[in-house]
Amino acid sequence: MKIRLALATLGLLACGLGGAAIADDVDLEGVVCPVSGRAASLEHSMEYCEATIYFCCPNCEARFTENTDDFAAKANHQLVQTGQAHQVKCPLSGREYKAEQTADVGGMSINMCCSGCVRRTNDLDDDAAFALVFGEGFEKGFVIGDE
Repeated sequence: MKIRLALATLGLLACGLGGAAIADDVDLEGVVCPVSGRAASLEHSMEYCEATIYFCCPNCEARFTENTDDFAAKANHQLVQTGQAHQVKCPLSGREYKAEQTADVGGMSINMCCSGCVRRTNDLDDDAAFALVFGEGFEKGFVIGDE
């Protein structure tokens, strides 16, 4: 248990916690808690990767802190939903994207660099495509903060 908590703490520190202010004017319409999937609330939030992640309750905040890696893709998706992260490259290749090359992932139109990346994403089931774009591809394709 101590090792798991230490790893979660290291994961949060790797995101650069400590620099973001928690905003109260963000629109959470349609935004869900990355842990439970219920509606996110302004009352339950924490700093994550120099941004703010929103939860439905304090129990989910605690679960997220203990198991950050398990919820990272959903947290990253929320950062895009709330406008705290912006797409700058193709999340699969890291190359410049083309506006006409898109795939629907997690209810969002995600820009890709080519038809191959669109096809690769579309060939996956929804969960796998979500994990690819907002998990391992997040650092390649998105930035937190202004573009």
